Amino acid sequence: MKVGFMLGTLVLVALMFLHEWPRIRQAQKKEKVVFLVLLSLGTILAMVLIWEARSSRADADD
Repeated sequence: MKVGFMLGTLVLVALMFLHEWPRIRQAQKKEKVVFLVLLSLGTILAMVLIWEARSSRADADD
């Protein structure tokens, strides 16, 4: 179940990337870097929250 949520999150992030990346002009190098950094940090945070939320529920059930 945890893996499914993580894969779903990665699919959504990939769709966001594919949707927004062409809209950023070639000359906007800083904007592209900021976009990638924020997208990466958000993805990492989402993965950690999914992992911890599922782990804490499993611990509470025991």
